[in-house]
This record gives sequence, structure tokens and C-alpha cells, in this order.
Amino acid sequence: MADRPLRSLAWTLRVQSPVLLRLVATVGMVAATTFLLPVAGYAQSPIGPDAQRPSAGVRPIQPSPPAGPGGPSASPTPDPQKVKVRGDSLFHDRQKGITRFRGNVHVDYGPTIIDSEELSVDSRAKEVFTDARFTLVQPDSKNPGRKQTITGTGLRYNYETQEAQVRAANVSAPAEFAGQTIHVRAKNLHGWGSSRWDASDAVFSTCAELLEEQVPHYHVEAKLIQYYANDKIVSWDNRVYLNGKYTFWLPVWVMPLKREQNDLNIGRSEVEGFSLRSSYGYSLPAMKDGFWLNSGKLTANLFEKKPIGLGIEHTATWGYEAATYAFLYGLLTPDRSNFLPFNQVFADDEAEKRVRRGQALFGLNGLPFQDRQVGIEHKQRLIGNMELDGRFEDHNIYDPMAQNFRVNKQSSRISLKDRLSVLGLTYDVGYDGTRQRGNQSTADRLSQTNSDRGRANLGFALFGTNVKIGSQLDRNQQVNRIVTEKTTGSNFRVQQSGGEVPEYEVKDEPGIANTNITNTLNATTRWGENTNSTLNVPYRIQFREAPPATPAPGAGAPSAPIATPAPWDQQAEPQFDLTHRIKGLGTIQLQAQKFLDLTQDPAPSPGAAPLTPEQLRTQTEERIRRYGKFDKVPEL
Repeated sequence: MADRPLRSLAWTLRVQSPVLLRLVATVGMVAATTFLLPVAGYAQSPIGPDAQRPSAGVRPIQPSPPAGPGGPSASPTPDPQKVKVRGDSLFHDRQKGITRFRGNVHVDYGPTIIDSEELSVDSRAKEVFTDARFTLVQPDSKNPGRKQTITGTGLRYNYETQEAQVRAANVSAPAEFAGQTIHVRAKNLHGWGSSRWDASDAVFSTCAELLEEQVPHYHVEAKLIQYYANDKIVSWDNRVYLNGKYTFWLPVWVMPLKREQNDLNIGRSEVEGFSLRSSYGYSLPAMKDGFWLNSGKLTANLFEKKPIGLGIEHTATWGYEAATYAFLYGLLTPDRSNFLPFNQVFADDEAEKRVRRGQALFGLNGLPFQDRQVGIEHKQRLIGNMELDGRFEDHNIYDPMAQNFRVNKQSSRISLKDRLSVLGLTYDVGYDGTRQRGNQSTADRLSQTNSDRGRANLGFALFGTNVKIGSQLDRNQQVNRIVTEKTTGSNFRVQQSGGEVPEYEVKDEPGIANTNITNTLNATTRWGENTNSTLNVPYRIQFREAPPATPAPGAGAPSAPIATPAPWDQQAEPQFDLTHRIKGLGTIQLQAQKFLDLTQDPAPSPGAAPLTPEQLRTQTEERIRRYGKFDKVPEL
């Protein structure tokens, strides 16, 4: 390695202490008054009316507010979870710890209210129970501002766990639709808070006539109803009635409660013309052993200027160890109009040429669902805290916001992370990649951008020091895709009614690639209660690769890709911080930093000036964030 000049060591001493700063300021003012003013030749006497006037920039210290209401020692607000019961009369059994109330009994337990004519409280079992008629009102956990109401002829309610058992129950629970309520009558009900309950030998409907013992527009009689707040109702062994008349039987019925599940929209745009968009949400019943297919959505769209669009979207949880989200949407027949310039008319053979050229350029095959959006994301817990996360998606479909443009991109991600109890060990490895493949559908060439990022991180604690080691690789490359007519072979032209239509071939020409590798070492050590130090050493390397040289006409074969034999840029920038906290005064921090340029004497750089490491990292992050779909799988 050639000798390179090194920058000098930079260091900084930082003091963060109001007390010390005031002390320094006071000493400075005294010194200025004592030494500087006489030297400056001030003849005015400091004695006089102005001498007693405080400076406009100094404020006296305000006394602390007195203790009491609103002050520092104000008493806390009452505990909202304290059980409050009132009634016309009561009897207390001290041995059993049971208190019986009679006559206009009212129970307040935070936001939960119970009213009855007779009710008992078991303070040892934390239960409220009654065999008389009662009304229980509690907030719905999934719909803020809305409440659930339960009435019946018998109740046993644990006010700590919120588990309830009800006889002859009538339940009114909110659905997510504004103003809609689910009404249920059941022989027995077993509930866990306001978000989950089961009702046996039950009837349910969204018509209020059910609770008024009138004939509703429709109702369902079921052996078992399972209610999941803000999600769905699952009923088993159903008999469906319309206007009181038995109509049909269903073994399982799932009724979605989410607002966005079913939708119908009519609209118009310049690209699609008039459109009718519809979606239908569905939920599958819970299965044993925690296996649960949560929900999904079917989509069907009709357009004036585009083919029919069909799609499905589904989210599934597999017990507590895995979750999956997948989607597929596409056009039933190829979208030919996307490759013809807007508001222009062509003869049949010319139109066919343009369509075939565009399909070849975008890698399409002319079959159903060639215009599509597809993706899958999965999270899986493997062993202990080890978690695997992966995602892939591909978009190649018309842009609904612009004529003769396409959404044409691909992204992928995979990561593995784990946390072990030994030495506080944590690690994660991962890869993110995007392919923005160009979008102008009437062009003869596309400019594609490939962005890749790989990372690996390791952390552990040893001898009072927390150590983190990380490495990250960023790579960006431009690729030009060119479409040309085939000139060889027996099938390079296809017969059409109006003449021959040429076949097309595509060639990818790679451009300059920039690669940046950043390795980092970070070690933080505590030296007692008040002192700690941090050592941070980033080491950056950047490579550059040029495309093959294009030979002149009549010249030999093109040369191989040109790659610099050594990195064109290598930098290290170690930094050391030492911080000490002085009790009652503040902190003192010493920081030292050194910049090292370790680059070998480079050969002349091919092509344009390369990106700086910071530019490359920022560009890669922006592309991955921009072209990657938002995560849909919840945390495990």
C-alpha cells in the first residue's frame, strides 16, 4: 500500500452541567468587572439609582409551588377498578366473605356497570353473581365509544378476569358498520371480556325485533355461536329463516364484521374509462390446535377500456408460530391497448407490430393474467426466539394514473434473527432487493435499476462490555433493455391477414455497477456507576465495475467486463468517547476521532465519477423503501 497522508487527530471536550456553566459565567463576570472595566477607563461610579436595578436578562428564582391540590403532593385520582355497590339493603356473611344486596342494586367496576334487583358479591373469589334478572353494560374493546349490553336471568361474573357465565342471555354487540348491532339470544353464554364469547342453543340477527320477541326480517338458529369482536361471527349447525319461514340449512356460517370486507364502487378515469369495482370479504372458521385461517377478500373489476380484473387476497395465521399474507390480481385477457399510443389509430398489422414489440420488451407472453400483481409474505418462528421472515412480489400491469405507462417492478426480502440467553447473544442476517424495470410501454428500450442490500449483525456482552459487529453491502446497477426485430431463424415472421408481422428479441446491456461495503465495530463499557466509554470503528470499502466495451464495426468480440483490481476507495474513521457523570453537577465527555484514508493508488476510474458511499447507501435505502410493499403480516 502506498503511503498516504493521514489527517491529524481531532478531539473535543464537552461539559454538560448547568451548575458548572453558571460558575464559569459568574467567574467571567467578576473578572470582567474587576480587571477589564478599570483598564477600559470607565469613569462612571457604579453607585447610584441604576446600581440597584436588576438586569433585564436575569430573572429571580421562583419559589416552589405549595403542596396541595394541583401541587407536587396532590393525591392521585381514585382507582377506576375499585368495585362500588349500592342497594336498598344488604346482608354480610363474614365467615364466607359474601355480601348480599337487595333492591335497586347497582354495581360500578370501572367502565363495567351491572343493575339487578338482587345481587351477591364474593370478595374472596372476586365474583358477582345473581339468579335474578340483570343488565350488564361494558365498553366494546374493538370499537371505542360503543358498548355491549347483556341481559339474562342468571349471572356469575369474575370482576378480575372478566369471565362471565349467563343463563337465558340476550346480547347486543356492535359491528364495525356505523349504526349496526349484532343481536343474540342464547340458552347459555360463556364470555371472556367484551372481545370473545360463545353462545349455545342460540339465535342471532342484525334486526332489533329479535330482542323484542317480534319476527325479524331474518334470523339464524344455531347450536353454537362464536363471537370475535371486530372480526367475525362463526355459527355451527345453522337453520336460516327469512320473515319467520325456514329456508335452508348450513353446516358453518361465517359473518364478517369488518367494514372494509364488502365493497362496490363506480368510477371513471382517462386510463380505464368507466369502472365497476367490487370486493367480497370472507373469513374461515377457527380450527383445532390453534390453526386459524383469518380472513381474505375476493375482487372482481369491470372496465370500459381494460379487460376484466380478478383477484384474491388472504391472510392466515398458523397457531402462534407462523403467519402468511398472499395476493394475486390480474387481467383475464392481455391488455393490448397499453402498448398503442393514446388517441392514435393504426392499421391492423401496424397495431399488431406495436403490441408484440411491447410485450417482448416487458417480458409478457400474450396469455391470460400476463398483466398481473402477485406477492407472498411469511413469518415463521423456528426454535426458541429464532424467526424467519421472507417476502416476494412482482408487478407488471398498466399504471392506472397515466396513459402508456406500466407498474413494472419486483422486490424480495429474506431475514433471520435470533436472541440467545448465553452472553446476551443476538444476531440477524438479511437481504433486500428491488428491480425497477422501466415503465414507458411505447418505448423501444427500458432503463432498469437493480438495487441490492445484504446485512449481517452480531451483538453480545462480555466482561461488562456490550459489543456490536455489523456488515452491510449496498450495490446499484443500471441495465438497458433493448428490443429489436429477429433477423434469423425460420419463425421470425408471423402471417397476419394484412401481411407479415415480425417477431422480436430482447437484449440486456448492463451498465456501471457501484458496490459499497461498510463494516462496523462498536464496543460500550461501563467503568463503575458514573463512567462509560464507547469505541466505534466504521470501515468502508467501495468497488466499481464497468460494462463490456462495445466493439467498433468489423472489430473482434467485445472485451470482458472491466473491474478495478482493487477497491477505488477505502476509509476508516475510529472514534472514542469517554463520558463521566458528576453527581449534582452534570457530565463531562471527551471525544477523539481519527480519519484514515487506506485507498491504494487507483487506476483511472472507468466511466463517470462513482457515487460516494453515503450517496450509494441513501439511494439504495430510498429504492428499497419506495418499491417494496408495506408489510401486511403482523408480529408473531
